[in-house]
Amino acid sequence: MKRLWKGYGDVIIFVVAFVSLLLWSCNPNPQDLFDRALVFSPSGFNVTERRIVASNISFNAFSVEDENSRMLYLEMQKENTQEIYSIRLIECGSYGISWKTYYKWAKEMFGTFKALLNAFPYLYGKVSGEINGAFYIAWVYAQRVYIINGPNEETVKEIEKRFKKYIKGIEPSDVV
Repeated sequence: MKRLWKGYGDVIIFVVAFVSLLLWSCNPNPQDLFDRALVFSPSGFNVTERRIVASNISFNAFSVEDENSRMLYLEMQKENTQEIYSIRLIECGSYGISWKTYYKWAKEMFGTFKALLNAFPYLYGKVSGEINGAFYIAWVYAQRVYIINGPNEETVKEIEKRFKKYIKGIEPSDVV
């Protein structure tokens, strides 16, 4: 019997360590993330508005029903154009609230099927598409919902790529 269980202690320790590391990396210090995201300013864009909303969060005629939520809003104008792009980073009080917020918004904007198509609940979910002349990319990760939108699909995707690198600390050289 001892021989059958031999070696499982290492496996259990590895699994516990892996899950702990995964949970720790999924939820970095929220204040650091907000502070870091608040100063995001990619080259080629003029940031026209920066604000943090701590109560009564609403956007696109949609509201977040959680008093522990807060939202970072950045609005940027592409240089030499009239194109306006925005980033919303919504931090919710729990994983359940973040998924509820993401799903309700995505369902309202894109429909049930598309809202769930790329969703792996409590790990990651992403949806993108065009609505009324604006292109949207939204994703949920841990207790945060991210929404980026603007008139040009390629530019929105480029902002998404830069923003993800920036908030992870892999700061692109063209971000000031």
